[in-house]
Amino acid sequence: MNRSAAEIVREYGPFPGVDRVNGVTYDGQQVWFAAGDKLNALDPVSGKTMRSIDVAAYAGTAFDGQHLFQIGEGRIQKIDPKTGRVLATIPAPPGGGNSGLAWAEGTLWVGQHRDRKIHQIDPETGACDPDSTEAHVTTVADVEVDTETGEVTVLRLASAYEVGRQVNPLMVQGQITGGAVMGMAHTLMESVFPYYPALDHHPGNFGEYVIPTAVDVPELQHVVLEYPSSNGPFGVKGVGEMTANSPIPAIVNAIHNAVGVFVTELPVTPEKVLRALRAKEAS
Repeated sequence: MNRSAAEIVREYGPFPGVDRVNGVTYDGQQVWFAAGDKLNALDPVSGKTMRSIDVAAYAGTAFDGQHLFQIGEGRIQKIDPKTGRVLATIPAPPGGGNSGLAWAEGTLWVGQHRDRKIHQIDPETGACDPDSTEAHVTTVADVEVDTETGEVTVLRLASAYEVGRQVNPLMVQGQITGGAVMGMAHTLMESVFPYYPALDHHPGNFGEYVIPTAVDVPELQHVVLEYPSSNGPFGVKGVGEMTANSPIPAIVNAIHNAVGVFVTELPVTPEKVLRALRAKEAS
């Protein structure tokens, strides 16, 4: 590949009242640039801003030969450059991070900087290929609740994980095991400020921070399902935070199934369980 230094022919700006320049496009006469809450028209000869359109303009801008298209706040707006009127609105690709916008071959193209993707968009409907890289999980918990002390013991966590393709199965297994124990700890034990909003009696070091030990680990059962992603690298989807997230509602729901009370504040300590049981009896 031949490389050469870019030659800057002319520079425009900074512009009064403009904190940032987002998308830029050219309609054959004027350069349009997105500036947050306005879409501005620049005369490339004089360098002056000729007019502005009040419209959300937080990312890419494009021109199809007749209309302007502007990304703003999760949507793409079709704008008449002569009147400044928004003619139609279509949804932007999901997931956020929409940045670049271009028009080519009768369609819109949207770049997402965080996911490093390019989506081809139907300019009339906003339809695009769906993102198929989301992983899925479901967890069921078996618990034992001591109604005299409020202590909760997790006996078993059974989960099904849909992770796309396993590139490293052993690492997936480790993530599942560690995440299950972490989720149990979040649910029943871990708290930086146990009496929040009061800041008393908070742990001052990790020796005082309550986490599970090997004797607290319940029976763990899981199955891994592989449905490869159509647009993720090697078909992967990921097996990260979800392994620690799903045990939390599973354990809380299991407590309710066992003794008929919902504790809606984490961690679910024995004190909170007893308070909930007493409130249930009083009612």
